Amino acid sequence: MSPSNETLEKLNKDALLHTATSLSSGSPCYFIGEPITQSSCTIFVIKFPGENKCWAARIPEDQEYSLQISVKPLEFLAHNLPNIPAPRLHGYFDAGVERNNPVGVAYMLLDWIEGKHMPVWSLASPTVPIRHKLLDQLAGMMLDMLSNNKIEGDIPFYGDWPSSFPYRLQLIKEQAYPTALPSILLSQRLSG
Repeated sequence: MSPSNETLEKLNKDALLHTATSLSSGSPCYFIGEPITQSSCTIFVIKFPGENKCWAARIPEDQEYSLQISVKPLEFLAHNLPNIPAPRLHGYFDAGVERNNPVGVAYMLLDWIEGKHMPVWSLASPTVPIRHKLLDQLAGMMLDMLSNNKIEGDIPFYGDWPSSFPYRLQLIKEQAYPTALPSILLSQRLSG
């Protein structure tokens, strides 16, 4: 379910563009294309022609739900793991905040990353080399996140690891078997 017509009717698009301009050092901008409707939000693509970049303006369906669950991981990645490919957060206005919001609705302004959705895997597609490439990339990002940072708080997947985990992580790095990482992480989590 995408944002209701009521939510989108409250959206002040001019104020959203003004906010994006002010967050981007005064660069003028405009909307391109049609809004993208997803199950939990609508996304408007904003183009900054002078800087040859685009942002995504993400309008959540549930205007009562806090955006912090999306904002915190993006801020963590930007500050601690800038090499991991993730959209950078430029600004947001959370639901339920008791401040004046000229945009009229909760929103997030993020880098727009051009691409296409990954299809569901079948026995025939994608090919084995493409699967290995993707799994290697994911495992490399997981290794970066786990080996370079202490993550605190109640974040699922990160927790108290058995004492053998650092040893196994080092084996993965030394033996260049990054595609084994997801299954080892899962088995460690379940047995721990």
